[in-house]
Amino acid sequence: MTDHTTCTITTAIDSPSRVSLEEHIAESSEKRPSSRKSALNFSYSPDEQERAQCILEMKVEFIPSDSFSESGAAEQILGELPRKSDVDSSIDLPKAPRDTPPYLAALYAIPLLERDEERNLFRGMNFLKFRAGELQKTIDVEQPRSELLDQIEAHLADALRIRNRIVAANLRLVVSIAKTVVGPANEFDVLISDGNVPLIRAAELFNFERGTRFSTYATWAIRNSLYRSTPRNRRQQKRFATGTEGVFEAATDDHTSEQTDIALEKETKKLVVRMIACLDDRDRRIVSSRFGLGDCDQPLKFREIAEQLGISTERARQLLVRSIRQLQELADREQLEPAS
Repeated sequence: MTDHTTCTITTAIDSPSRVSLEEHIAESSEKRPSSRKSALNFSYSPDEQERAQCILEMKVEFIPSDSFSESGAAEQILGELPRKSDVDSSIDLPKAPRDTPPYLAALYAIPLLERDEERNLFRGMNFLKFRAGELQKTIDVEQPRSELLDQIEAHLADALRIRNRIVAANLRLVVSIAKTVVGPANEFDVLISDGNVPLIRAAELFNFERGTRFSTYATWAIRNSLYRSTPRNRRQQKRFATGTEGVFEAATDDHTSEQTDIALEKETKKLVVRMIACLDDRDRRIVSSRFGLGDCDQPLKFREIAEQLGISTERARQLLVRSIRQLQELADREQLEPAS
């Protein structure tokens, strides 16, 4: 079985400084020697050694998969990566809401990712970082090989491009969630900027093998981050975290397609149904009844739940809160919400 936790490849322990992926890719070309060494020249320039040390100290994170080590993995995984030219131009894209600023309207021209396309992108991105991490282990700082360093940088650059493509296809999610938080004390532009950070981090931590759509995972991350950063919404953040109000409310735009809204709601409900299986029979029945899951077509009031179970209304509420806290702990362990 694969350990579905984020792997971190780094060979520098407690290094005083870390170099981000973006910073390194942007700066490495300036330090790269313009010519190759001849076979008879066994000296290594300080610049090349510094470049090797910089790459060696980089923190490379990826979500592991058993498929990464299989024979022919590179051809299969990278061969399934969708190309931008594969986008169906006949798809009707949703129009930007009327209250959307012009500089954000362009986000709605970027098509949403289909399930298979999304999974292939995440798998390809993590595979490229996995390969970079494996090559990183073989670096010899004293005798660096330019070809090896070039290959590592190429893998990381390709992974970064894929991540940016995933983020770009989901930026409208940040806009939708920011609209629910905006107010006199919370400027919309600031919320958009703050919301992009957890979206990017979510793309780095999302486990593509769990079968959950990225939009479901990112919604938790963005909403919780924005609620924590805005004092007037901390009370709402607590309600969202415990799930006592609107736990299944998808943070999608009112102007997105009905099909998209329904799909996201179904994904969220399936996720919670899977989680409540860990509860005992009574607690599972309370959660299901309160939120209309499983055999419960409509959510029930606490009074109705209490009558069915022969307990007081207050006791039913207490049991629900306790169960939701257990589910939140499970969500943290199962990586449903990335750490800030």
